[in-house]
Order: sequence, then C-alpha cells, then structure tokens
Amino acid sequence: MKVSFCEHNIASGKLRDKLLKEYPQIETSVNKCIGECACCGYKPIIRVDGKYIEGESEEELYETIIKMYL
Repeated sequence: MKVSFCEHNIASGKLRDKLLKEYPQIETSVNKCIGECACCGYKPIIRVDGKYIEGESEEELYETIIKMYL
C-alpha cells in the first residue's frame, strides 16, 4: 500500500507521522501536489494506491487507511 500526501494539505503532518510510527510497513510519500487542488486547501485528502480518499478529519482518514490496509 502506498499513501501519498500533498505537502500543502492539513493531513500531511500528524497523519503521516502517526502512520509511520504505528504502521512503518505502509509506504508513504509527501509530494508537491497530488492533483486534487480543488479539495486540498480545505479538507484532508490523500491518494492511496492511486485512488483519492478524502475525509472530514485526519482521524477519519486514518481509520479509512487502516481499514483498507487490514
């Protein structure tokens, strides 16, 4: 599983740190842009294996990632 974060999105900090700490086997990257600029500025959004996932909060995104991973 590969999770990509936009460096400008609010999900790129704490969420990535939490994933790295709790699931180091999940590949993560921080990119300049993940191609969802319309959403990126105001809500947490990531790309998981090429699919865009958005949430109302970083915690919601985290739970979604873990469900996909397990």
